Amino acid sequence: MVVRQWVAAFLVAWLFLTRLPLPSRLCRWFGAHETPFFRSVPFFPWVGLVLGGLLLAADAVLGWLFSPLLSALLLVVLLVVLTGGLHLDGWMDTADGLFSGRDRERILSIMKDSRVGAFGVLALVLLLLLKWGGLVELGNERGPLLLLMPVAGRIAMSGCVLFWPDARAGGGMGSLFHAPTEAEKQRFRPPWRGVVSMLAASLVIWAVTGLIEWLVLWLAVAGGWVMASRIARRLGGLTGDVYGAVNEAVEVMALYVYVLMTSLTA
Repeated sequence: MVVRQWVAAFLVAWLFLTRLPLPSRLCRWFGAHETPFFRSVPFFPWVGLVLGGLLLAADAVLGWLFSPLLSALLLVVLLVVLTGGLHLDGWMDTADGLFSGRDRERILSIMKDSRVGAFGVLALVLLLLLKWGGLVELGNERGPLLLLMPVAGRIAMSGCVLFWPDARAGGGMGSLFHAPTEAEKQRFRPPWRGVVSMLAASLVIWAVTGLIEWLVLWLAVAGGWVMASRIARRLGGLTGDVYGAVNEAVEVMALYVYVLMTSLTA
């Protein structure tokens, strides 16, 4: 019974965080459609691990077919396609809101607006260029980074949900990942399931890639949580857009910390 609940929660995380479909029969069998979103939070890092594996496999093919410049660009595009640009939307909305210079209520209103402003567009362009440039710089050494980068981003997102309150208090998409009743809040706090899951996923990265990569992962996650803490002080909590923005920021942090680490150990 417990295993079935875990599988259902993973399927919910997979369906939300990616655009890769799952057989409807499989979802019905495990009861994914009846599983609350907040129970999927501990499985965010494992979705990241699968995404990292897909990027690693794609890199092996793309590196054989295309130049390093083009293959790096296609990897960036592939990650956007796999996630449906979900987190990029949060990145743009967060940039529009935070750089508007307005008060808390106006920032939240701007972030909720479906229209994208100049700050959001600029932030998106810079983000994609940073990802592309970092992957080009790593060249043939980017394999471990491709595996750990999505894991780091989703560990950071999981922590954002577990460690900070909902800024909209039930009025946004991010609210779906917070337990709605007091009994469920008590059951899932302290957030030990999420913490254990984060540590376990990071240990998989250590086992598969090595200690340096494990350190890169946690340095990037720590940077993302510092970012989340500063935003939470300004907004009184975090939103679904901020979760996506932190994920994107952590992926870039992991990329450039890894570039620095590889240059220092070369």
